[in-house]
Amino acid sequence: MISRPFALVGFSFVFTLLALGIVSDVVTVFVVCAVALIAVAIFIKRLSGRAEYAVCGLCVIAACISFNFAQKVLYAPALSFVGNNLEVRATVEDIESANANTYYTLRTSHIGDIETEQTLRLRQKEPLEISVGDGIELTGDISKIGRSEETHNYYKSKGIFLRCESDDITQIIPTDKKPTAYYIYMLRHSASENLLKFVGEEVGGLAIGMLTGDKVYLSPLVNNSFRVCGLSHTLAVSGLHMNIIVMALYTLVSRLLPRFKRIAAAICIPIALFYCAFSGFSVSAVRACVMIVVIMLAKVISRRDDSLNSLGLAALLISLFSPFAVLDWSFMLSFSSTLGIVVCAPFIRKLSLAILSRIKVRKLAGLIVSIYETAAITCVATAFTLPVMVMFVGQVSLVFLPANLATFFAVPAFMVLSAFTAVFGFLPFAFPAEASAFVCRWIGKYLLKTVELLSGSSFVSVKSNSFALKLWLGGALIAVALAVYLVRNRKKAFRFSTAFVSASLALTCTVSAVENKGTVSVTAVNVKDDACYIVSHGTSAVVIGCACADYVMSGVLDELGVIRIELALVTACTDENDLELIEISKQYAVERVVVPCGYSAENLPKGYEESDDFSYDFYGSKITYKNLNGYDLCRLDSESGSVLFTFGTLTPSELLEDLSADFLFTKAQPPLTINTASYKAVVISAGGNTYINSKNSYSTNDYGNIILRFNAWCKYKINSF
Repeated sequence: MISRPFALVGFSFVFTLLALGIVSDVVTVFVVCAVALIAVAIFIKRLSGRAEYAVCGLCVIAACISFNFAQKVLYAPALSFVGNNLEVRATVEDIESANANTYYTLRTSHIGDIETEQTLRLRQKEPLEISVGDGIELTGDISKIGRSEETHNYYKSKGIFLRCESDDITQIIPTDKKPTAYYIYMLRHSASENLLKFVGEEVGGLAIGMLTGDKVYLSPLVNNSFRVCGLSHTLAVSGLHMNIIVMALYTLVSRLLPRFKRIAAAICIPIALFYCAFSGFSVSAVRACVMIVVIMLAKVISRRDDSLNSLGLAALLISLFSPFAVLDWSFMLSFSSTLGIVVCAPFIRKLSLAILSRIKVRKLAGLIVSIYETAAITCVATAFTLPVMVMFVGQVSLVFLPANLATFFAVPAFMVLSAFTAVFGFLPFAFPAEASAFVCRWIGKYLLKTVELLSGSSFVSVKSNSFALKLWLGGALIAVALAVYLVRNRKKAFRFSTAFVSASLALTCTVSAVENKGTVSVTAVNVKDDACYIVSHGTSAVVIGCACADYVMSGVLDELGVIRIELALVTACTDENDLELIEISKQYAVERVVVPCGYSAENLPKGYEESDDFSYDFYGSKITYKNLNGYDLCRLDSESGSVLFTFGTLTPSELLEDLSADFLFTKAQPPLTINTASYKAVVISAGGNTYINSKNSYSTNDYGNIILRFNAWCKYKINSF
């Protein structure tokens, strides 16, 4: 008898699909291994756990069949339309706005002359007069969705394989009979408008993000700040949100009507299903919904629920309906964090009960237990998601613990008040909505201010390849190994592991702070015909030149861990009417934009400044820029080194009065009067030059994006990524 059948089946499915998603050409190998496993379970009768081995093998075979079916029957036919300009007939399934564009999710009936049901994403700069459920006919260019493999996997997990660019909308066909999705969309839209109206745009955007998972109304700076502080889970509908909304309702009804707890649980089931649909059926929302429904069903039939079994059931259902869902790293984060919490919950709960038994003052004991459980759950979730963060996100937050401790009491209150405000906003009289919005606004400001302060620290996050993270991982592994093999008592082992991991985390923060003290990073971005440099410190950056595609720039900024751009310096060598800076300013909080005098800046963000002689202080470093007759020169001076930026071979000698610097960053070929051999390193952007007279020369064409790091503690270091 298998004790947790859904856990075994669900996890077998997920791990098999994940492995196949990474290495898709080993389906036969997996099937052979699964058959061998089943054979071992059948013929070796003395083997303990034979049923588990057999079921695991069957699940692996089923997962291989499911993946192969999805790959060949769903995915491959969709890609056959890529690269063609075709006529599309479809129905609108969803509408969302982002970065001054409107995106329509379409369910096709025909693409070209082929009758096919595909889901594709249409981007329009100007919104169409169309609603969910309406028909649309257009002619456009079909391409594979996502500019990167990570983005493609995100949409692939949602069953969207294609995107469409079209300026030829042939016909819009309104329909009187709207689908259920239309009313859910309109309700979500109206609730968002209520929050923006009563709470305000800044806090209202945060309320919408936490309540619905929709980050459209959230400023890029706030979104990035939550991410680097380890609070992204609050902006994605998950178990936290389900517990706050559904469990709070169950607790309220069961306390008011203690004899009707089963009825209260039964009421909560459709509420959970509705909230899942209201939030757009995201992976984390579906997982949380399945688990909460199982919990409520157990209460209805007077049975004990098993969290690990519920998690396995959620994994099974999601992977059955969408085999590609496991490829999205948000799925991995959601399930790995929940798995960690479920596995470690008994240990956390035992210590909580011990605290409650020893402290006689109930309110004080309750406060201490709340703080302890928040810290423990946060650490456990971070530990279990660490491999995913290292592999896919590239950085790990070092302030996740203080961030969660500082906000654990405010987030539930903020969400409940946001829900009240959204609901009260539909009433004909505004007093209840205004009253709840008043308190909601102040709590939201507290959350925003806390995240702003924490995200501004110099050691807010650590890169996956840094020495500090390796130190932390090493300490955590040593703690677990010592606890398992040396400490026999489980309580002592748990306490020892917690203390050791906490101490290693504190040491990591200290080492990271010391390592980053005075650190200045200069990155040459790989572009074709121009130059783009990023000077960064911690989570802030200055961009010199913006002549590269916005998705390339955003990828480099994310790799560097940047969440805000303090200054964008547009050089004269940058092509006129360049729209990349507009797109970057939508994704990051660009505080200042400076352009040369007379530069054609009609397409740049509003509020830009004009200057031919400009200086800027950046965390102890000074950046100076000069322009003469369309030729640029820029310089970075800090305590730990200096960098000279040049942008052409014909740069006037008047600009090159002082050539002394430690490093030279140049566009293609440096000015003819410069002796490159006098620099420690020469970094060449926008193409290489074989005639550079320097042994330490680096070209972005050869190495990709090149990053130079130097600080007061060590020599300079040049890497590429």
